[in-house]
Amino acid sequence: MNRVVELKIAIHKNQKRLTKELQESKELVRLLGKATYQNLSIEEKGRVKDQLLNICRGIPAFTIFMLPGGAIILPLIIKYIPTLLPSAHKDSDYIMPRYITLLRGINVGGQKKIKMEDLRRVLSYSDFENVETYIQSGNIVFNASEGSEEISQQISAYIYKEYKFQIPVITKTLTDWTSIIENNPFIKDSKIALKSLYVTFLSDYPTIENIEILKKYQFESEKYVIDGTIIYTVYPNGAGRTKMTNNFFENKLKVSATSRNWNTVNKLLAIASNN
Repeated sequence: MNRVVELKIAIHKNQKRLTKELQESKELVRLLGKATYQNLSIEEKGRVKDQLLNICRGIPAFTIFMLPGGAIILPLIIKYIPTLLPSAHKDSDYIMPRYITLLRGINVGGQKKIKMEDLRRVLSYSDFENVETYIQSGNIVFNASEGSEEISQQISAYIYKEYKFQIPVITKTLTDWTSIIENNPFIKDSKIALKSLYVTFLSDYPTIENIEILKKYQFESEKYVIDGTIIYTVYPNGAGRTKMTNNFFENKLKVSATSRNWNTVNKLLAIASNN
């Protein structure tokens, strides 16, 4: 049994105590409620993290999972909080988080056709709200109560059911998307034209070994920087002529990849921020 499964069992067995501890921390409950409809400041995020770790340290069954920084326990605790403290997620001001989902390789060369109007209609009938799409390459913006991974799985399942083909589906929160734009290492270089900037989104974190394999390949005038599940790229001669394609990154990193130009990345931020 792996550590994540063991932790899930521990959370379930200690649910009553965990709920009691959370309810007694009024500031934590307030911040968790606020986070459902507004981005927390860096200081507020730090307070949430510290208070959650303190609660976990007080429950003996959780101590074996207390790696430095709470890398294992915190994500799972946060995932369970809507169940443990539903009132913090159901007040009158609650707004479901905003998401951006990218579909890989649709409506290209007459292959894997998906009409965006059909996708908008079906997702609107599901648990998604304020669904919008941008151009035909598979860019969806909406509100939802689930997490990014669950959303990607739902949309992937719908596409397979309706169209009988599978495609990579990658979902980011609005907060994630904002950070992706702010962290582009090439944006402040005045010698690099904005139209040459692209962002490649990966379905998972590549292994260190595969990143090292990728580093062996260098292309004249083209640049890239890997940052977790994001690759920032520069194509001076245009993306149509590059060898650093989605297929190239997928082959070397062994994860799915889909790319968007800088204009589209910023346009999707504008659409997502407008609701």
